[in-house]
Amino acid sequence: CKAMADENGFVCVNVGGRRVVTDYVGSKDMDTLIIPEGVTETAYGVFREVHAREVILPEGFIRLAGSSFADCRKLQKVTLPESLRSIEQMVFQNCGALKQLYIPEGVSTIGILDLNRTKDPSFTIYGKRGSTAHSYAEKYGTNFVEGYPEEIAMPEFQVESGVLTGYV
Repeated sequence: CKAMADENGFVCVNVGGRRVVTDYVGSKDMDTLIIPEGVTETAYGVFREVHAREVILPEGFIRLAGSSFADCRKLQKVTLPESLRSIEQMVFQNCGALKQLYIPEGVSTIGILDLNRTKDPSFTIYGKRGSTAHSYAEKYGTNFVEGYPEEIAMPEFQVESGVLTGYV
């Protein structure tokens, strides 16, 4: 697949109007993994064991396949776009450094994020009350806070100590 990868190591295919990352042959060790604009989905387990501290998914992204970020033990921050609709099973399995996750209101399907994290008292899901994220948190006894975590800047906005400081 290396011959098919772009300059950053992403191997993508177009399937019925969707652009899916099917493999990743880039660096497994980086601070931030930025999924390219135009990508709409991941394939199963595609970023397993990547050692990024942060992952940013582009607006227009709609589906995280199962185990997409499994075993990414350094992962602390994930920016999910408002366009996201589906989070499949075990996407964040064994991502023990991930303590909070904002799940956009438009997400209608959430598989079990990680059997161990679901009951972890240090893990919190943020989202809108009455959303699928809220229902998920109630079903699995996960901490839930309405809103957006202060430590995670809103997509396209830079926020510091609750104050808008910039727009990207």
